[in-house]
Amino acid sequence: MRFNNIQVLRLVAAVAVAVIHVSGYAQLRYGLDGPVWEALRFRPVAPVIVPLFFAVSGFVLTHLLQTTPAPRFVAHRLVRVYPGYWLVIGAVTAAVGFGLWPGAYLP
Repeated sequence: MRFNNIQVLRLVAAVAVAVIHVSGYAQLRYGLDGPVWEALRFRPVAPVIVPLFFAVSGFVLTHLLQTTPAPRFVAHRLVRVYPGYWLVIGAVTAAVGFGLWPGAYLP
């Protein structure tokens, strides 16, 4: 059984967490300020967003684990998580190798 509405809620919560962090970083690092950046911080609901994401993710993963044999569950998680993980590791390694990141912090 697939919970499309719950997956949408999970996606919205994940994007909201990313937006909150990026807007906070933009304010601190680049001095971007104003009503738009303050609105992107979602201050009234920010304390609820991360627990919401973890609760929904826990529900989805627990339901999936209960309806799928453990070896198949682990195989699906590995196939879903590790390609993106190794792609990001490769991109960061290449960026550091070419001196593109972290910029001024390189010795």
